[in-house]
Amino acid sequence: SGSAFQQVVIGGWAGRMVWVRAACKVNSRGIKAMRIILSKPGLTRDKMYILVGGPDWPTSVLTGILGLKVSQMFVGALPIIVPITFVVVSGGCLNYGASDGKWASLSTVFLTVSSATLGSCFFAAVLAIEETAAQCDAEIRAMPDDQEVKALEQTMAEDEKLVGLAMKWSEQSRFERVLLVMAAVVMYMSTAAFVLLSDLCFQTVDLATRFEGPPLYGRISNLIRAPHGWMAMALHVVSIVLYYSWCVGVRSRTERLRRQPRPTTLNDRNSLLDGADQG
Repeated sequence: SGSAFQQVVIGGWAGRMVWVRAACKVNSRGIKAMRIILSKPGLTRDKMYILVGGPDWPTSVLTGILGLKVSQMFVGALPIIVPITFVVVSGGCLNYGASDGKWASLSTVFLTVSSATLGSCFFAAVLAIEETAAQCDAEIRAMPDDQEVKALEQTMAEDEKLVGLAMKWSEQSRFERVLLVMAAVVMYMSTAAFVLLSDLCFQTVDLATRFEGPPLYGRISNLIRAPHGWMAMALHVVSIVLYYSWCVGVRSRTERLRRQPRPTTLNDRNSLLDGADQG
């Protein structure tokens, strides 16, 4: 049902939006190869690899954007029952493992089998896409591009160049450089606290821990230990604020570059870069 929802609602409805189709790379060679595989009727090996091993985004969403039949995609995804079964059994064993160590060991085994199954399907899907792209090269080249997506991708490429220019270290003011360095240092400090001092920052919980019982007592905030945990969280928030402040400056400089006349010759381009260096 989740895949059908993503295909019909997200892919079918949100797929009308150009940026969604651009995010799915509908004009790329790999996606066109996926379209050829997924358009084949019935349960084929390559279709199963993609629908089972591929991530929800863009696999399920892409099937909706491409207008493929839900019933066919449902049939192709049926083998997902196998790794799901292993995950469910693994969770049950982990629950029992709170009182008996052998169940925890079995949980690890089942989870490993499930991960290996999904991982194998993923790599098989990549190989299937590459193989189809090579075998159906002429058909893929003949497929028309989505012109709206193509225009948006060109605009995004130009914007990325402007952002890259605005983010150059030489373009930063002294204040912006200090902001960026402080954001990085404070972020590293909070991350180090989370990793190296995890026992001091957070309570120890597992699958068998009851939310109403100790140490949570019905409040998710009790997961954080005082004072170390809250200090680490505060550092993390400060780093985000500092980085966001730096991003505001970059965004403002990018907008100034965007408003400048587009370079049409090499001399115009050099003038644009010289003007940005002086800004």
